[in-house]
Amino acid sequence: MTRFAVLTAAIFFAVTSSVTHAAQPNLTIDAFFGTFSGGGVSENKDSIYFATTARDFDVTIAPAGTGFKIDWTSVIRKGGDPSKPDIRKRKSTKTLRAAGAAGVFHCATSGDPLKGQEMCWANITGSTLYYARKQKRRLCTPAI
Repeated sequence: MTRFAVLTAAIFFAVTSSVTHAAQPNLTIDAFFGTFSGGGVSENKDSIYFATTARDFDVTIAPAGTGFKIDWTSVIRKGGDPSKPDIRKRKSTKTLRAAGAAGVFHCATSGDPLKGQEMCWANITGSTLYYARKQKRRLCTPAI
């Protein structure tokens, strides 16, 4: 959940900061095409008990058919020696297609979340492109 929140926040920040602050109703997806970079700190309600992590993001939004493709790279620095921290790099790509309603898109690979499959979508509201992803996650396994 933390990874989802951080990624969504990074994309929200990158896309929102790239669009002019003036009110621009009815934007189309081409207003968001480009490459965006940023950074942040991953934390959640349990951060008081668990370490937070610094992350850098590179996000590219490009045209793809009737929709767009979003590529992002997340560089995560956590623990290790301060002069040589443990670094992990994650990459992901999603292609989203127009869903029929203006400014609404769904992932080409979206499945049925009730069957444990990932589902993702995006929509444009005002001058912001929102991206969301839902994926089945194991919360806990009872000790037997």
